[in-house]
Amino acid sequence: MDVLNDTVETDDGKTEKTGLPTSNVLKFFFEDGWVAVRPSGTEPKIKFYFFSTDPDRKTADANMSALKSEVFALLDGYKEALK
Repeated sequence: MDVLNDTVETDDGKTEKTGLPTSNVLKFFFEDGWVAVRPSGTEPKIKFYFFSTDPDRKTADANMSALKSEVFALLDGYKEALK
């Protein structure tokens, strides 16, 4: 897959457009919310956006806190692996 040109090579060797959205955002959906990840447009960093779908504020806050902990634990693991 060529992300920059929005193309993919098919099994028969042809190149076709993927038809995927052209934004540079990855969005991961979970049962009780989602996380969006994108590069900053002005700085050399990655931005994370967390959202909980629970209507109860306390539960939503707890869900987001748990989700943040899981995501950042994964990132810490990758960071350690790169050392």
